[in-house]
Amino acid sequence: MNRTDLRELKLLCESILLNEGVVKELDSRTFEDRIEDIVNVENQAFNDPAPDWDLLDDSKQPGYIGFCGMDNNGSIISYIYGFDARDQMEEIEELTLHEDEVSFFNHYTMDEAKVMVSEMNTDNTFYVSNFASSKDNPDQIIVGKMLIEFFNKLKKSGIKYLIFDGRKDTMRLILGDSRNPNILNVRQKRYGFKLVATVYDGESHLSLITI
Repeated sequence: MNRTDLRELKLLCESILLNEGVVKELDSRTFEDRIEDIVNVENQAFNDPAPDWDLLDDSKQPGYIGFCGMDNNGSIISYIYGFDARDQMEEIEELTLHEDEVSFFNHYTMDEAKVMVSEMNTDNTFYVSNFASSKDNPDQIIVGKMLIEFFNKLKKSGIKYLIFDGRKDTMRLILGDSRNPNILNVRQKRYGFKLVATVYDGESHLSLITI
């Protein structure tokens, strides 16, 4: 068996494993009921975690949609959520104002990014507010399945574009190492998204993603 066959076999096995794991929609009521779990994940994932009241406020925003991954004991070990992007529309325009600071992916150009930004509205755009995974959960399988479920839900709701302002570790959960095109391509194909562009401000990556 050559290297190509081994790589394909590995991807097949990962795809099969991706069907395992417990992933559920994290609606506003469940969010409130399980806030202790969510705060625990937040505290493990970030050096400056958001307080519980701030997280709960997110879950009550217009257009809120969220998903969570659970371990075999039913504890939440990862989550992703967001809401209506109307307040972030001006923020994403930064991508079109500072071309020398923007990194483009998948052969996208500034002109194409400008067209996408001009098409974005509250009906087809979603703001990903938070994404975290417990450090006790090194397993990417549940995180991967959670992303697939999340993106599929958004697509069914008519969402085409995502605005995501994520920290480095958070972005790595989705992209792997974005500097490695092979890893990025596998992640994009598996999860059903394409990274268009990202700009780094020293603390977080503001990214435009299509699904």
